Amino acid sequence: MVVGPKVMLMDEFSASDGDIVCYRFRKYKLGTLIGKRTWGGVVGIRGSLPLLDGGYMNRPEFSRYNVEGTEWVMEGKGVEPRHFRG
Repeated sequence: MVVGPKVMLMDEFSASDGDIVCYRFRKYKLGTLIGKRTWGGVVGIRGSLPLLDGGYMNRPEFSRYNVEGTEWVMEGKGVEPRHFRG
């Protein structure tokens, strides 16, 4: 366990699990998010479908609700950091 103040640095290249970790870090009040809004690409891709020409097609299958289970979060929105005023 890390004792003391914590921050999470994030940017527009934080995606998928990077979005989820930032969302939960804020939700559970583990510290302050700093940087830029995350990318917002959380839809999971599982398996693939083979094509006749030997190629493959991946299909999106699932995304994330908020921890209360009431609305979609992160996908297409990302996670906003706390902005400091200097």
